[in-house]
Amino acid sequence: MGPLGNYLKELRDLTYSYGSLLVFDEVITGFRLAPGGGQEYFGVRADLVVLGKVVGGGFAGAGAFGGKAEVMELLDHIKYPDPRSRSFHGGTFVGNPVNMVAGRTVVEYLAKHRELYERANAMWEAFRRDVDRLCQDLALPCWTTGAGTMSGVHFTKVRPRNTREAYELRWSKSLEHVLNLYARIRGVLYVSEKLAHLLPSLIHSEEEVRLFRSTLESFLAELAGR
Repeated sequence: MGPLGNYLKELRDLTYSYGSLLVFDEVITGFRLAPGGGQEYFGVRADLVVLGKVVGGGFAGAGAFGGKAEVMELLDHIKYPDPRSRSFHGGTFVGNPVNMVAGRTVVEYLAKHRELYERANAMWEAFRRDVDRLCQDLALPCWTTGAGTMSGVHFTKVRPRNTREAYELRWSKSLEHVLNLYARIRGVLYVSEKLAHLLPSLIHSEEEVRLFRSTLESFLAELAGR
C-alpha cells in the first residue's frame, strides 16, 4: 500500500524539526519502484536506507545499508580509531566477491534501462485502474492498492489505508483463500492465501498481467452472480 497524501514528506519534515534520522526499509521497494527505490518514486530522501538481496543481483547472502556521509562515516575505524567514538559493523559474508559482482552488474543494467520501470509501472497501474473499475461496475466492495508494480486486491468495506485495515475491514474471512485457489486452477500463482498482494518483477509481461486480470474478472463476475 502506498503512503497516503504527503505522509512521507511530512514525516521527513518532522524528523528534520527534531533532528532525528529518517530510515527507510527498502528491502522490498529498493530497485523495484525505481532505480532509486521508494526514495526516488515518492520524492523523499532518507538519512539511512536498508536494502535486501537485490544489491547482490538476487544472489543469496546479500544485503546493504547506506546513507548520508556524515552518518556513514561513523563506521570509519581509520577516521575514528577510538571504538567509543564510532559504530561497529561486521558480518560473515561482508564483501563477498560473487555477491558484489552480481549486484554491480544488475544495478548498472537497471541504471541504463530505466524504460523497464516506466513500462512495468504503467502496466500495473493500468491493472489496478481496470480492477477498480470492474469492482465498481459490478457493485462489489473490492478495491486495489499499490505503488508502481506492487499491487493488492482487497475485499473490504472501504479501501484499506494500511495492513491492519486490510484484515479488520474484510467482509469475508475466506474470500482471499477462495480467490487464491481459483487463480491457481487457472495457472496464476501469487505469494499469500491470506491477502492477494503481488510483487511482480520487471520481466513479467503484459500477457501475464492480462491473464491475472481476466482471472479476476471471471472470479468477480461469478461472485456478483453475473
